[in-house]
Amino acid sequence: MLLTSVQIKAADGLYMNERGISERELVLKAADAAYFAYEKHAGLPSGKRILVLCGRGLNGADGYALALLLGQNGASVFTCALYNDNICQTTLGLADECNAAGICNVGSYEAVLNNMSEYDVIIDAVFGIGFRGELDIAAKASFAAVAKSPAQKVALDVPSGVFADSADVADGAFKADITIALCAKKPCHLFYPARENCGVTYTADIGFGGDILNRINPYLFELKSHDFKTLLQKRDDFCHKGDFGCAGLIVGSLPYRGAAVLAVKAALRCGAGIVRAYIPDTIYGAFESDCFSAVVNPLKSKGGGIDDKLLSSRLDGCTALLCGSGLGLLDGAAAAVRDTAKTKLPVVFDGDALTVISHDLGLLKREGQTVLTPHMGEFARLCGKSVDEIRNHRITLSLQFAAEHKCVLILKDSVSIVALPDSRAFILSNPTSALSKGGSGDVLAGMVCSFLAQGYNPAAAAVIAVSLHNACAHAACDKLGCYCTLPEDVIKMLPMLLR
Repeated sequence: MLLTSVQIKAADGLYMNERGISERELVLKAADAAYFAYEKHAGLPSGKRILVLCGRGLNGADGYALALLLGQNGASVFTCALYNDNICQTTLGLADECNAAGICNVGSYEAVLNNMSEYDVIIDAVFGIGFRGELDIAAKASFAAVAKSPAQKVALDVPSGVFADSADVADGAFKADITIALCAKKPCHLFYPARENCGVTYTADIGFGGDILNRINPYLFELKSHDFKTLLQKRDDFCHKGDFGCAGLIVGSLPYRGAAVLAVKAALRCGAGIVRAYIPDTIYGAFESDCFSAVVNPLKSKGGGIDDKLLSSRLDGCTALLCGSGLGLLDGAAAAVRDTAKTKLPVVFDGDALTVISHDLGLLKREGQTVLTPHMGEFARLCGKSVDEIRNHRITLSLQFAAEHKCVLILKDSVSIVALPDSRAFILSNPTSALSKGGSGDVLAGMVCSFLAQGYNPAAAAVIAVSLHNACAHAACDKLGCYCTLPEDVIKMLPMLLR
């Protein structure tokens, strides 16, 4: 799970109250977890010269407590207090304990600006999850000097200057090689540009336990590329095609026939019992040779796109639909979107269908279940906001939209979000540039439709598809490189991962 700054503070309070421990004891517990995470992932500290930059709040307290542990385990440890005013009592007490233990306090930040190269490791414990606004001169000067040092750079919980609950980064923020997230990762550990300042993030388990964490109502979850394996149902050998549904894909136009091919091929490879392609007759010839395993239903066309008033009558037998990939925006395409919305079937709306819906959100008031797959620009049109507004508030806005319109929303970006109408969101943790190609979204839409057709609920279908799509992209990238990987290569990896 991922936790926000508010949730972390709530968990801290619950834990201290119920265990009857002090703030200092909680800090020592967090430092202990951070030490073991550091030792596990960065090696033994023995013999290393380590500088810990400490702030005035509890992140500074964590830093002093960690300094004690590092010193006890053979490191030559030095601390630097960036501030001498308004220091919290817990931090002051632990600073005194460091002095008593013989850990050298090098003085104010000015004293170390020209000496950063003397250290093997520099640890940032200046600002924690509560940081907002801009960095002051002391922090900027210190972090600029750190950036020039060859030392390994480690951030405790959140790099100073990074906003824990978003992707925002203050000018001059600390840039870490390793970040040790206390208790759980925060949104900043996944989203760019904040993620770049975090480096590689490892989680230090403080030991709150499921009881505490469940009571603070976690709603953000990290989605990894292998997570699809836990949700996929094992198939019985004694089955037939009817057991796995019929996916109907209303896709394609003359300029975008490739979108139709990609979506249909993806649906076929993801295991739907039958895949029906509803395409304009203008692309029938090229399409049939590429997707001969699908049942092709050519529709009347006009201007290269669908213009068939009998579409709705031809959907009998389908158990889920995809509408929009490469469909175009002619009048016939818009009519096809409206006809699809009127059905009671589960529907994935993708691509051009989302543009039609952005002009009439009432199309989402339907009896059937709905999955939307917008990229940032498409979601901006759906919300009536700028792309920058979407990026700055992507979690909140995607969850609000999913709840308001009772749909599953897959917000596609370098780090995609699957937002559910029950106010949960799954955030993809390991993006790849291999998916930064036209057609990748068509593949994903076809995959979601296939799983919906097989009977998976919309949340499961979306989570499985996003995770599997990402896993296939990584596999293709490993084989071909990210520059050369094409959407069709992602589809070719499906048999390997769905064995």
